[in-house]
Amino acid sequence: MSNLTEIQTINRKEEILEKSRQARKDEGAEYAEYRGHKWAANASFIISGVPILIYSILFGQLLVLLGLVGFIEAYYACLHGMAYKLSKENKHLFISVICAVLFIVCAFMFARVAMGLTAIPGLGGA
Repeated sequence: MSNLTEIQTINRKEEILEKSRQARKDEGAEYAEYRGHKWAANASFIISGVPILIYSILFGQLLVLLGLVGFIEAYYACLHGMAYKLSKENKHLFISVICAVLFIVCAFMFARVAMGLTAIPGLGGA
């Protein structure tokens, strides 16, 4: 009876290995691709965001600054929200909530500046 169980276990392992080979998924390659996409997204935000940030600070363009920061916060809220959904790690939930709150603050401030309700010196408004 013991030999029969061992044979069934070995057959089951072989079936799992065969299915894995047929799927032709290389987990290492998938992980490397994921890391590449993550680094590319971060680099694109830095490469495009830093010049816009410097421009908006130098020339007093608060709308541009708030739009950029709000966009980045929305992206990271979604990114970490999905990471939390997949991994259930609390750090992703925490970061997602913080980014979502920051996005809402940026959107509110953007709307106030766009409507001319800001009291920031040099930018006009009430």
